[in-house]
Amino acid sequence: MKRIQKATVAIVAAGALTLGAAGIAGPFSSNPAAAASVSSSAASAYYKQALQTLNSFYKPALQGQFPRLEGLTLGESTREDVIKAIGEPETPARASGAFDVYHAEMGNPGYAISYKQNKIQEMRYFGTNVERQANIGGITVKMLVQQWGAPHSSTVFKNGSVNQKKIVYIRGAYRLEFIFNNSTDLDHINLVKNDAAASSDYYKQALQTLNSFYKPALQGQFPRLEGLTLGKSTREDVIKAIGEPETPAKASGAFDVYHAEMGNPGYAISYKQNKIREMRYFGTNVERQANIGGITVKMLVQQWGAPHSSTVFKNGSVNQKKIVYIRGAYQLEFIFNSSTDLDHINLVSKA
Repeated sequence: MKRIQKATVAIVAAGALTLGAAGIAGPFSSNPAAAASVSSSAASAYYKQALQTLNSFYKPALQGQFPRLEGLTLGESTREDVIKAIGEPETPARASGAFDVYHAEMGNPGYAISYKQNKIQEMRYFGTNVERQANIGGITVKMLVQQWGAPHSSTVFKNGSVNQKKIVYIRGAYRLEFIFNNSTDLDHINLVKNDAAASSDYYKQALQTLNSFYKPALQGQFPRLEGLTLGKSTREDVIKAIGEPETPAKASGAFDVYHAEMGNPGYAISYKQNKIREMRYFGTNVERQANIGGITVKMLVQQWGAPHSSTVFKNGSVNQKKIVYIRGAYQLEFIFNSSTDLDHINLVSKA
């Protein structure tokens, strides 16, 4: 109910702004100069509101909080506290460590919140889906650096087929991570703890992810997809187990793709004569460094010993390395973009 009331206020306010700004010289005006003036004025108003949105994160982050969610604190507030404050999530988490999702709606921003031992582990802010350019849609890399100075770090990482940039600002015991699709397209903002223990936890979880593939591969299976076996399970078996693919194969031998979503891993599966021919694991798109994003060539060889083979091949303009481990009648292929960037893992029948 709180979210609906806020949405109504936002709609009324937005409507008043639109009518007030447009007036008679709005879309029905025959005066080009007046129309241009309105357009310029609107752009200026959007810039100021986007800047206000950006700076609203600065002080609350020192307390481990988001603006508009004051009182909900990383590492302290429980899931029950969150639900009491903003209600049940529209899309609840489907696995431990995944995110409860609160959809952007009628001018209200969208959030995603994950938990560890029932305490908030991470919060994500996705902004509004109306008048977005007056919210995070108007925040650019240039604006961010001009307002906040040089960041603590800036890294590029791969999220599915998209290269994203993560710009990090340390705020006391916490860090704000701005995830850009490009220099003028801010996708979302993360708030996480800034501590050495988190890095250690990520390493342990990445190692656990790596080793979870070792035994299932002997059965021609992937972890979390037990019961689906190369050369035996059909497409119907897969759909019954994990649902319809978000991107179905468009040709014989191509892959059905299951997208990574809010902590749930992404998969791609191809078939031959309606039986699974190959499975690919793309990992998660959140907390990726705690999943395959934290698996390095060094970790792999240290844990599993010398591989059966290691080859370099060209994938478009990218040189990738394929490291192969034989597991009985099957083989696991680790596809690296670099020694510290594991792109995905394949499971195929032994060559």
